[in-house]
Amino acid sequence: MKKLAFVVLLSVGVSAWAQDTKKDKKEAPKATSEVKEEAKKPEGARPMMKREPMSPEQRVEMRLKRLSTQLNLTDAQKKDIQPILMEQEKSRDNMISERKAAKESGKVLTLQEKLTMKDEFTKNQEAIKAKFEKILNPEQLKKWQEMEAERKERAQEMIQKRMEKRVEKKAEKLEQKDAQKE
Repeated sequence: MKKLAFVVLLSVGVSAWAQDTKKDKKEAPKATSEVKEEAKKPEGARPMMKREPMSPEQRVEMRLKRLSTQLNLTDAQKKDIQPILMEQEKSRDNMISERKAAKESGKVLTLQEKLTMKDEFTKNQEAIKAKFEKILNPEQLKKWQEMEAERKERAQEMIQKRMEKRVEKKAEKLEQKDAQKE
């Protein structure tokens, strides 16, 4: 009976202590800069921490680890896939820097330029797929293709969300202009 009472008392004490520490963290005084920043943000908005961009080598390492665990790659396959991923990441960086440069210069791409860029991208994707087909066994290839299909689907969803947000913002601006005219 004494042991039971001791266990109950101990569990109540520990749970009360755990709850107190959570309250202390919430009620801890904030730095003045944090208070000022929170006053500017809308209710419920979480602060976004800016991450440092990863180097192509770091991205390749992460992708290789993920592929290795998902596809059960052998060491030989890892060695063959790493240069492919590195080439892909460097071309990605080049494409991003070209887009930024064009945007900063104010250059608007023509339809022909956009189609050319899309064709290059498609050719690169086909070349990468052909290289992966040579390296992976049929089971791994099937799983990789499924993973790529899921990734493309998620990317399309994200693009759709961005487009919806843009449309909403433009509609709000138009409404504000109409309201100002009246």
